[in-house]
Amino acid sequence: MNSPITIVEPEELEYLPAATLLRLVEKHQRMAKNLKLFRATVNALPDLFRKLEEMDITPDFQLDNDWIFLSFAGDGPKLAEVWGLLRRAGYNTRERPKKGDTSFSGFWTHEAHSQIYMNFTSSVCRRVKVGTRMVEQDIYETQCGELPEIDAPATAVVTQEHVNDIPF
Repeated sequence: MNSPITIVEPEELEYLPAATLLRLVEKHQRMAKNLKLFRATVNALPDLFRKLEEMDITPDFQLDNDWIFLSFAGDGPKLAEVWGLLRRAGYNTRERPKKGDTSFSGFWTHEAHSQIYMNFTSSVCRRVKVGTRMVEQDIYETQCGELPEIDAPATAVVTQEHVNDIPF
């Protein structure tokens, strides 16, 4: 990735947005580093990514982040299958799904590869009544008062085309 060297005269420097150009170069370097890490992860763990494809789970590679985004919906067995795939590939997580939750998210780490951020949502949720709660709530209504009468100037001509028109 050799770039051609551009010579900039000192007088031209004051017209260049140096800080913005520097941020652009830094962002490019960070994105190139992340892309290289993603590629190495996929190349090192082809079975994991092939099985995810078979399950219709598409990983997302957001180049601003250094982790792979894995978002999917399903039931408990699907979550357990993906969980097992990640564990067998050498990934670990500290987060655990809580009983009764309808979603789970957490980072999975590996010593030599990109982190994976998993976002799971249950597709078999149902609404269950678990109790009753009485709530005191204010009730409002809109009330309009009479509009004030405005005296017309003595020289003004007042026409009244539609009597039933609302003045506001």
